[in-house]
Amino acid sequence: MLLKLKKEEHFAYIAAFLTFVSALIRVYAGYLTSSLAITAEGFHALTDVVLSFVAAIACIGARKPADRTHPYGHGRIEDLFVLLEALVLLTLAGFILFEAITRINKPTFKMDPISMAFYAFTLILVLLGSLFEKYGAKIFDSNVLRADSIHLMADVFVGFAVLIGLLVEEVFSLHFLDAFMSILIALWILKTSLSLGFRSISSIMETRVVEVESYLKSQCTNIPGLLSVHAIRTRKSGNGVYLDLHLVFPACFTLYQANKCAEKLVSCLKRRFENLDIVFRLDACVENGSDCNKNCKRYNEMCMLKKNLDKNNKCPLTK
Repeated sequence: MLLKLKKEEHFAYIAAFLTFVSALIRVYAGYLTSSLAITAEGFHALTDVVLSFVAAIACIGARKPADRTHPYGHGRIEDLFVLLEALVLLTLAGFILFEAITRINKPTFKMDPISMAFYAFTLILVLLGSLFEKYGAKIFDSNVLRADSIHLMADVFVGFAVLIGLLVEEVFSLHFLDAFMSILIALWILKTSLSLGFRSISSIMETRVVEVESYLKSQCTNIPGLLSVHAIRTRKSGNGVYLDLHLVFPACFTLYQANKCAEKLVSCLKRRFENLDIVFRLDACVENGSDCNKNCKRYNEMCMLKKNLDKNNKCPLTK
């Protein structure tokens, strides 16, 4: 079955279905037990369903190819969705926190074993949905699926905390625990929303991709004739990564020779990062910013002009 799921949105649809079933059960269980914590979790799960379907739409939109209006593609749709999800969770956290504080001295929880068993079952459903989306995120390197998976996994941890808390409340007659667990749920949702928001804003603000830059620098010494790289710029858009850089080659290299060596570096990088888009400029070692003297000492064997060095051991092409 997993092999037939060739698109990102399919993973989001299945996670949404599992979450929807769990949401209905939670709301009903919350009604039977008069528990604010379980009811809050139920309505939180309903927002998860809506966000999962929006995630599927975002995946479809982000996959659209580049066009004249959007030459870099539509990957930013994923980042905008993650930001939207963060804002929705932030609003939900504020609502739950307000309700919990107003009910902290008004115990309403009534133990119902069947409802609690069904509530535990919903946590298993959500856990399956989270793991499923995590698997899809790994396959497609999708920020949307990754964010939704983290969100659902957070729900599972909070849900088990609520379940344990309510059982302790019933055993030890600690009637304030229902409201207290609701406050913890709100704080957990708040933490998740801030984390997702920060990740989305970092991508929208085009924060550099350190992993790509580090790997690039580690591979430069393996490319024949490549003296150095500079003016490196990286950014991420959706699941795509964009790299701009200048490659410095000996001045005596023809354009064909330099480009052929550069393509070896491009192939190496794309084997490591499948969704990498690279734009490079070829520089000669005598150009400003190319650190000519240092390069000549390190790669003297690449230079065909060393017989013409002047008395100061300076390249004749250097102005």
